[in-house]
Amino acid sequence: FLPVYAGEKKPVLVCSTTQIADFARQVAGDRCEVHSILAPGADPHTYMPTPDDAKMVMNADITLQNGLHLEGKNWMAVLAKDANKPLITCAEGVKPIELSKEGEKIADPHAWFSAKNAAIYVNNILDAVVRLDPAGKERYEANAKLYLRTLKILDGWIREQVNLIPPEKRIL
Repeated sequence: FLPVYAGEKKPVLVCSTTQIADFARQVAGDRCEVHSILAPGADPHTYMPTPDDAKMVMNADITLQNGLHLEGKNWMAVLAKDANKPLITCAEGVKPIELSKEGEKIADPHAWFSAKNAAIYVNNILDAVVRLDPAGKERYEANAKLYLRTLKILDGWIREQVNLIPPEKRIL
């Protein structure tokens, strides 16, 4: 995709879900406009895009999705393709947990539940916004570094809490 040059309008990032939008806001800060197609509580597995969603994507500089088939029937990829917009798959590089569904192994698309995987999302978003807006590289990197540090602390805290539960009582 083509970079946005300094002095022009803020780059617009359109995200499939609120989780992706939250990660993007942490990295982009106030240098970009970040929008989420889904509202809190909406189900990405069964969502059907609206004409307003298509319009939102048409106004985007880049689009971001979770991937791993979270966006049922690839609705975000279809919106991005129809609008001829670059699509970033934030879960790219994640090793998802495998689940068994009706005897078939499938990747759990909710990979951001792991703080380590969330860091992969953040780095993928960082790479995308730096390519989009190279002038903001230092700020994006500083924002990402701070957020990655927060995720690392969160991961340590989660591990401490899980370790307080005897292994035989750890049922999810």
